Amino acid sequence: MANVVSLLADNERVALLAPDGTALRFTALQQRIKHCAGGLVDLGIAPGDRVLLLVPMGIDLYVALLSLFRVGATAMLIDPSGPIEDILERYPPVAFIGSPKAHLLRLKLSALRGLGLYVSTGFTPLPHRSLAGIRGPEAPVEDGSHPALLTFTTGTTGRPKAIARGHDFLIAQHHVLASHMPVNSDTVDLPTLPVFLLHSLAGGATCVIPNADLRAVGRIDPDPVIQQINESGVTTTSGSPA
Repeated sequence: MANVVSLLADNERVALLAPDGTALRFTALQQRIKHCAGGLVDLGIAPGDRVLLLVPMGIDLYVALLSLFRVGATAMLIDPSGPIEDILERYPPVAFIGSPKAHLLRLKLSALRGLGLYVSTGFTPLPHRSLAGIRGPEAPVEDGSHPALLTFTTGTTGRPKAIARGHDFLIAQHHVLASHMPVNSDTVDLPTLPVFLLHSLAGGATCVIPNADLRAVGRIDPDPVIQQINESGVTTTSGSPA
């Protein structure tokens, strides 16, 4: 079975452009993924392992997510404002990759204590390893036989339900989206839905990460985003109705 990372280009075009101007080319993204994946394997992450991923939309999110895809692990994406403890008790992860703020949940949630691996994208006083420091020999691309993503319904109409998406599903989703939202190496895209960015990356587009808090789309200040659109030459964008 195919792995999502097999769709990524390996050229000198910019793959990800962060709000602070940091640019990561496809070649550099590939190298970071290969060696971060190798480091995760050295730290005990194996195909099929569930890894909780609580990182805002940014370069770190996609390096971590694609590294997990490469090793065949399952990335769990949860809305921290929802019934996270109930979800973690039903679907316990073996590891946690999060922002420094997300790691504070370890003080509150018993389900996040005693995991085999904690990784942070920045400084936290709690025991952790730095995402930037995780590096190992180039990890091979595992087959896509295990779920790639585990997401959950909101829980507003009942107990949150798990939605598992396999590599084949994500690849098929990319091909379906390509017929409605075509992108290529000439595209500069500003996606505001984290999973849609994977579609754009797979199509070889440059992805501009919006300068906005996407957790509260109704309160976003449009001016910084409009500035990004103008300065980066954005040609396409996508988002929720809000």
